[in-house]
Amino acid sequence: MFPDSMVLEGLNGAQREAVDCLTGPLLVIAGAGSGKTRVITRRIARMIECGLAADTILAVTFTNKAAREMLERVHAMIGRVGVTVCTFHAFGARFLRDYGDRLGRSASFSLYDRADSESAIKACLDELGLDRESNPPRDLIEIIAGYKTRLLGPAAARDEAVSDRERDAARVFELYERKLAEADAFDFDDLIAAPVTLLEGDAELRDSARGRWRHLLVDEYQDVNEAQYRLVMQLAGPEANVCVTGDPDQCIYAWRGADISYILGFQQDFPQARVVRLEQNYRSVNTILDAASAVIRFNRGRDDKRLWSERPRGEPILIRRVLDEVEEARAVVTEIARLVAGGARKRDIAVLYRLNSLTLPLERAFIAAGLPYQVLRGLEFFKRKEVKDLVAWLRFLLNPRDRVSLGRIINTPPRGLGDKTVAQLDELAARSGLATGEFLLDQRHWRGALPARAARALETFVTLVRELMEARDQRPSALVTRVVEKSGFLEALEKSPRSAAGSDPVGNLQQLISQARDFEMLRPEAGIGGFLEEVALFSDQDALQTDRDRVALMTLHAAKGLEFKHAFIIGMDAEVFPHPGLRRDGDEEEERRLFYVGLTRAMDSLALFTTEQRNRFGRTETSRPSIFLTEIPAELTRVVDDVSGGPADDLDRRVEYEAEEGIQVRKGARVQHASFGPGVVVEVSGRGEKARVTVDFERAGKKKLMLRYAGLSPLDDWA
Repeated sequence: MFPDSMVLEGLNGAQREAVDCLTGPLLVIAGAGSGKTRVITRRIARMIECGLAADTILAVTFTNKAAREMLERVHAMIGRVGVTVCTFHAFGARFLRDYGDRLGRSASFSLYDRADSESAIKACLDELGLDRESNPPRDLIEIIAGYKTRLLGPAAARDEAVSDRERDAARVFELYERKLAEADAFDFDDLIAAPVTLLEGDAELRDSARGRWRHLLVDEYQDVNEAQYRLVMQLAGPEANVCVTGDPDQCIYAWRGADISYILGFQQDFPQARVVRLEQNYRSVNTILDAASAVIRFNRGRDDKRLWSERPRGEPILIRRVLDEVEEARAVVTEIARLVAGGARKRDIAVLYRLNSLTLPLERAFIAAGLPYQVLRGLEFFKRKEVKDLVAWLRFLLNPRDRVSLGRIINTPPRGLGDKTVAQLDELAARSGLATGEFLLDQRHWRGALPARAARALETFVTLVRELMEARDQRPSALVTRVVEKSGFLEALEKSPRSAAGSDPVGNLQQLISQARDFEMLRPEAGIGGFLEEVALFSDQDALQTDRDRVALMTLHAAKGLEFKHAFIIGMDAEVFPHPGLRRDGDEEEERRLFYVGLTRAMDSLALFTTEQRNRFGRTETSRPSIFLTEIPAELTRVVDDVSGGPADDLDRRVEYEAEEGIQVRKGARVQHASFGPGVVVEVSGRGEKARVTVDFERAGKKKLMLRYAGLSPLDDWA
């Protein structure tokens, strides 16, 4: 044990234990709002303070926002040191800059986003003579991403195919991989899969990596997928100086491969691991914490813990039933106006929802009320044409083999190089065995082979490209500015009329330059390659702007990791949340974890909204309140029913969650539970597989249970 230091000041007992455990495997089960980021950054500072080399420490997380926050806190405590703090994918990109040559890539490889991958897959379908309608490119992207998450190559994908569609997908995968290699490119999923492939197949490289990063910290471990798990295991090494932090109750990404079993099985992977539980919450009032704890207890696959806080009890959670989605939006705006009139800042308020499709009535109500808001769709910024065009310029300057980027810029703005000329270039380049970009940069290859007008236009383009390539070593913001000015973008955009939607293309380019400047301040050594990685790994959370006083609107998934003084969750209808498309075992538990995440975003107040009817697929349909609402203990809530015109004391009674088919017990029946012993059924609610029973047990008190999992035995006749 090391002597006390400023790094340990202000930590509670569990936090201090985690920070002061410097070697060996460590699992930190960190409940929502329990100071997880503080523990990680203090632990890094403590390691350096106690003499561990900063450049041997690697901390990885899932979002740019989290990585930036961690790095800024470390810098604030101990100055700029050589510790690496980044996202999983940023680590993979940096690793491949160093070792991608072993997979036939250069250090300046391009990183394809989903749109780039879609363009490449369309080309694959055309080349293979496969119909795009029968093989939607976006579906194929997800199928290929699944292969890569499971570390399957094209041959393995072909071997496991059992249908014509799966065999076609494997063929597309094989050609797609070849096109990536020809373009000197990786896609988003390669950033994890490719390093794992290299590390698992090369003992010398694996030993080198373990020697370089001898101390590994992994944030949000509940969200790792198979590829990320295998990356961690390859880097951990025999010394097992690996600390993982996370919360099984916040595992909400199974749909993209996250597997809760990895965090639950950490002690099986590392039997000597120390386990520390962070249960003191610094965010929410106790009413909210008690509600979240009550709800999540319906899940079976979890590490049991109970959040508590030294904060006050807090006001009851408002559950409000309204007529429809229009009234729901108006009610939300009314509640927000009341908060603002009472002194709340709009930036401290968030409206959360399960589905993006719920936002339209909400936005209309905000506009009608003159209430400023922002919708967290950060990725939308990088889908705007002018932004994608400019990013394509930067990528092509770094990697002339990038055919997708060349296709975006060669005639943007128009310079007389249309599809026919580009097709000729592709054909000539293919004959020479060169990538199209490399081919056109050497004028000797095509001089005399193209019509005079096209040749003149191409010569002007190549001159521009070469001039801009000479500036590749400039700071990212300087290079972006230079491309904007020299490419003709700015002049073309300034002349074009602003769209009816009010978009601002010039302002968007200025925003990209501003983002480049911000990036330089945090990573001055990274250069344009690092900035392009930052752009490629941009997430919705990175778009949250707190410098303007606006209410935030976002999905529950996007809200993870954020906190707000006041939170509203709309769409608490059975037809919306849990998501109606549940198919797999465990889906309902994941939806409940998502609700738990939503509940624990709120610091001071929380309001939940459900409707009597909602417009779905062009029809007005009757709604039922989400079963999650019935899982919140009644004593923690204040229920208001706008439809019946007054308060309601009991949600289950107001909602008329009557026993229906599939319910096999009656109120008043005496039952036996394996753990809780004998008891009496005091309430029956829900329908079919979602049926719930509340049992008053003689020893354990009242418990609300999912009937199909409860394992109850009758002590008298079922009725």
